[in-house]
Amino acid sequence: MLRLAYLLVLLIVPTTSSPAFAKHPSHWRQKNIPVPHNFVVGYGSLVNPASRARTLGEESATAIPIRISAEFGYRRVWNYRVTNMSTALGLEKAKPQDADTINGVLYAISDNDIDALDKRERSYDRIKIPWECIESLSWLRLPDVGDVWIYVPKADSVQLPTLNEPIIQTYIDLTMEGFLSYSEAFAAEFVETTYYWPQFWINDRLMARRPWEYTPEFSYIDRLLKKYLPQVEGESLFEERRYPAEYSMMLNWAR
Repeated sequence: MLRLAYLLVLLIVPTTSSPAFAKHPSHWRQKNIPVPHNFVVGYGSLVNPASRARTLGEESATAIPIRISAEFGYRRVWNYRVTNMSTALGLEKAKPQDADTINGVLYAISDNDIDALDKRERSYDRIKIPWECIESLSWLRLPDVGDVWIYVPKADSVQLPTLNEPIIQTYIDLTMEGFLSYSEAFAAEFVETTYYWPQFWINDRLMARRPWEYTPEFSYIDRLLKKYLPQVEGESLFEERRYPAEYSMMLNWAR
């Protein structure tokens, strides 16, 4: 019995003291993760995370939904000519009474990547936005340091939509899906604050007469376009959208 008690004492009470470890320095308020110093605002197709990742890489996936104030002095318009084939979104400098808010996303970009992006966006000028002209629309706050940039089409790339350079539905879908990923109101704001919606518009969706097959969000997109596009003579500009065969007929009639 005494032997058993002795063994229990040996098991419970360590025969040697625990080694002493030096206390590490405090990590509190130590910033040991590199902080980006350049940020870019996407206001069109780059609002879509998948489009942004294809263009800029997976590191651009994290973004903050934001709004640029009208005091910045620009507005979003259909004015960027895409290789004589179609017209995409851009910005234009506006008079104070014509400037408008621009919603989009803010994402970080490295120094090396922004140089590469400048080369890819040769048809655009990169301009700086004052931080005071930007507000965050989510629980994520704006960065404390760095510069924020936005790309504006160069003068020789600017052209409003024409019969030969229309806007195309698949580009609109890509853009609208990005805005819808945040909220329906965010997407509606995009439609309302985009100018120069034209009558030259091709519905180039794959199986456009059965859009649910390849564009799951089509009903939300079309409903918002119908509701928020400008009215011309009592009809929404949405009614100007044409299937490819119909648009080809318009081209033939114009020749």
